[in-house]
Amino acid sequence: QFHKIVRRWATSRNSAIAHCPLSDATPKPQAMSSAAPPPPTFGGEHGQTILIERQNSMHRQPGGGVLTSPSQESLPLLKENFAYGSLGGDDRYTIRHQVVVWYIGKLDVVTSSVPMTFRVTLFWNDPGIAGMNHQQQQLDGGAGSTSATAADDVSISTTTTSTTATARKVWKMHGRRQAYPQDDIPLQSTIDVPPISIMNVSTFEIVSSPEITMLNDDTRLMRWTCMYRATVIQENLTVERFPHDIHDIQLRLAILSERNKGRRWDRRIWKLGLATAADNMHSIRVPHGLVVDTVRMPDFHYNKERNLQFQFCRLKHGLVEDESNDMYLQASLTVLRESGYYDNNIVPLLALLNVVAVSVTTMDDTDFFQRGLLTMNIAFVEIGIRMTADSHLPSVGYEIHLQKILNEFFFMLMFLVLEAMSVSVLRQYFGATAEHTKIMDWMTGIIAVSHNFYTVYNYYSAKSLGAKELKFGYTDPKQAKSL
Repeated sequence: QFHKIVRRWATSRNSAIAHCPLSDATPKPQAMSSAAPPPPTFGGEHGQTILIERQNSMHRQPGGGVLTSPSQESLPLLKENFAYGSLGGDDRYTIRHQVVVWYIGKLDVVTSSVPMTFRVTLFWNDPGIAGMNHQQQQLDGGAGSTSATAADDVSISTTTTSTTATARKVWKMHGRRQAYPQDDIPLQSTIDVPPISIMNVSTFEIVSSPEITMLNDDTRLMRWTCMYRATVIQENLTVERFPHDIHDIQLRLAILSERNKGRRWDRRIWKLGLATAADNMHSIRVPHGLVVDTVRMPDFHYNKERNLQFQFCRLKHGLVEDESNDMYLQASLTVLRESGYYDNNIVPLLALLNVVAVSVTTMDDTDFFQRGLLTMNIAFVEIGIRMTADSHLPSVGYEIHLQKILNEFFFMLMFLVLEAMSVSVLRQYFGATAEHTKIMDWMTGIIAVSHNFYTVYNYYSAKSLGAKELKFGYTDPKQAKSL
């Protein structure tokens, strides 16, 4: 009966397939739809350029480039770090930076480096030759024009035109310092571009090619942007506090060329600053840059509320400060290691084993073999856990915090073995009474339990300190030293 039912079902199925007009021995591929493509996402290279396209569209709108209400989230930082003393408080003579981080790879402790993908964008208002000569004369006390050559000045017209989408030019880079209109012959009508330098990279590559655009013809607002994939060197990287180590992933940007007196980007005139909401037209949540929400750093997490921190630092060459008092921009992201594997598995298990080992002090003080054997069995279990944990530890030449914690647990077990031997020798060879050896056992048990609680507290206090630093961005020196 079963075989009949199966044959009947197969016959009816084949009959239904035979009457289906699309049935075939092999499934037919579906034709490509000519409908509109799906809405864009923030994945891949398209996601890394969508902010630039959004800026372009916002500046093309009527009144583009005129914005008087910067983002509320950026106001505190802009008031402090917008520019470190631009000439006469005029933000037109600032090179304004924006950094957007799209990827952070695995931190390499041995080489003190981390792979990153990030976009650097520069904004500045090009003054033309007349504007530069006027500022030079102000700095030189009205002595006349500067000694800069014509090649160091901007050689395009300073005549302003209305802001329209058709009048806006797209420029193409010619080397690192100049750009020319895309539909023009190089060096016929060029514009100078600030030569950005990334100070702490070992290797890097450029994704696609740099883009430069005049966003606003009236204010001559220029934007240069480029995407980088780089191996970023992290100075003074240490994992002494592993697994609760906290790091500042730093990216350092500077304008190093043409900064001398009379040159195109004279440091007396052009100061470094942070991009504003007027530059970005609210195309990004924080005008001067951030880490994209989708970024996940392996083995680490960061505070999305604090996000990237920007600071202007004095430029140094080796151990000597630059006499020119020039500055560089440091963008840093504070990250804390994910320590759940050790917090919830390794350390609680070792603490429990040590508490169990204290129970051997209640055994007969003359039976050293049994007491020592049980304690050593617990020690061998801890050695196995230690070997498993060591396989996950970073390979460095100094003792890290977790190794110190593991050693404390193991040393206490060896102390219990030595104490068991001592009371046995005192009882059998020196005539000590049972009351005296029992007091020694109780004191040893109290010391072992107290030491166990201290070790656990020392470990988890480092965790709370790391969480505090991640949230507030500062360290208590005394507590950090005690750890």
